[in-house]
Amino acid sequence: MLGALNVHIWQAWCGSTIHDLRRNRFFPLYPDVRLTIKKFFLRHMENDYGQRIFGYILPPVSGIKLLSFAAGFLGCHATLPQRKLRCVTS
Repeated sequence: MLGALNVHIWQAWCGSTIHDLRRNRFFPLYPDVRLTIKKFFLRHMENDYGQRIFGYILPPVSGIKLLSFAAGFLGCHATLPQRKLRCVTS
């Protein structure tokens, strides 16, 4: 995979929804932690935090790709291009 993903983490954050994170006065400009990752795998071993992952993924070969998300009880929000995109939910 070419490209990289940016990870922003807000620690000691009080809230229970994505909407609450967006209302935080430090979101989106002032995260507590900023990371850049090459693999789409991240494990954060704390409670009470908000996290945003964004960037570009450039697959090395054309063809069918599978992109999977897993999130805690807050859920997740994904924005993907609509061109040639087929979504399957479970």
